[in-house]
Amino acid sequence: MAVCALLTWSLALAALLQPLRTGTSLPVRAAPWPSGTAVPRFGHVFVVVMENRTAPGVYGPGATPYLRALAARYSVATDYLAVRHPSLPNYLALLGGGTFGVASDCAACYVSAQNLVDQLEAAHVSWGAYMEGLPRPGFLAGSWWPGLYAAKHDPFVYFRDIRASRARRDRIRPLRDLWPALAGGSVPRFAWITPDLCHDMHTCPSLAGDDWLRLVLPRILASRAWRDGGVLFLTWDEGGSGSKPAGGRVALIAISPMSVPHGRDPRPAGHYALLHTIEAAFGVGCLGHACRAPVLTGLFRRPTA
Repeated sequence: MAVCALLTWSLALAALLQPLRTGTSLPVRAAPWPSGTAVPRFGHVFVVVMENRTAPGVYGPGATPYLRALAARYSVATDYLAVRHPSLPNYLALLGGGTFGVASDCAACYVSAQNLVDQLEAAHVSWGAYMEGLPRPGFLAGSWWPGLYAAKHDPFVYFRDIRASRARRDRIRPLRDLWPALAGGSVPRFAWITPDLCHDMHTCPSLAGDDWLRLVLPRILASRAWRDGGVLFLTWDEGGSGSKPAGGRVALIAISPMSVPHGRDPRPAGHYALLHTIEAAFGVGCLGHACRAPVLTGLFRRPTA
């Protein structure tokens, strides 16, 4: 399995080197920071979720030089906890504001609950989910070995109201579909990205994930969607089996033109705080435990008058 995963890593990295097409249409720009709003109204929000590394494993010396450079340049939440072990409850928390009684990586424990997709659609905010290794849009099986896709890292397919809608399922797409959307200015305002089981550090070494991010993130950061008031949140689902407290202290890096340079937010936070921050940025209210979590105001600069 390890040999196959490393081969997939090498082939996928080579594919990612293909150049972006040049687009001409303009994305949504971020509005000025509204009075009383804790975070900017970002034009676009990107979320990338990695796997099974504690914050010291990401920021410390060793196998993640690109990640260390990102953390040094942008803003970091330094006391950020995953919700629990294993993976799936953390993904549900990020999208729905709760774990809904799910305590395992169960294959069919679908949830009937409001989620961020419901909020975004009610506010007419476009969204999309991009899953590396997904064979086709709307794929609902639990895994896809040739592409190293795993549904337990794709929380969208666990919410019944998303599964039941063909239009919503079609917005869960292979990662390769992100690149023409970025180049053509048609990327949704909220874009979730899940790497495959190798590139997210789940199966392969940390260096595989670091190399993948080194190729993928610059393509996003070069886009107008990010440059014109966008943000990319990079985090990990959990700190690995047994890490404490909760699901382990994991990394959260806020990568934005509006990030505090070399910023550090020391307040206790976690996945519910990230969800609340995204909800605040889009002005869509809050869900479940996110309502009691802080908004990560310390990660961003307030505009000058």
